[in-house]
Amino acid sequence: LIRDRMKSVIVKASDDEDMVPILSGRRKTGFTAREYGQLRNPTLLGGKTIGEELAILKERYDDAEKRAMETSDRHFVSENWDGDVYIGSRWNTLSVIYMIFMLSIFGSMLFAWLSFGHLWGVTPGLY
Repeated sequence: LIRDRMKSVIVKASDDEDMVPILSGRRKTGFTAREYGQLRNPTLLGGKTIGEELAILKERYDDAEKRAMETSDRHFVSENWDGDVYIGSRWNTLSVIYMIFMLSIFGSMLFAWLSFGHLWGVTPGLY
């Protein structure tokens, strides 16, 4: 009953020259002679079976990923990060904007206090 429902996947080629690279995700046309050679005689990593070849490939992938993580860990270490969580610093955009706002108010008040009687508040006859 289950066999009747299962359909086998068949890749058809018109002749030996019509190659279908399955790993690329799409069918490529116009192979060069070098690419034909790589498809017909792939470079193996040293395994005698497909399982051994895949195990070697996984080891190499894991090693490359480990090296990449070590490199990125060295480049992205700072006091503002706790692992992959940003903890920030005391100064951020909001605190800088608040500081500018407060300094402009206090600066204006200081200027007004120092300039009273010289630049403003000098109307004769009121005092």
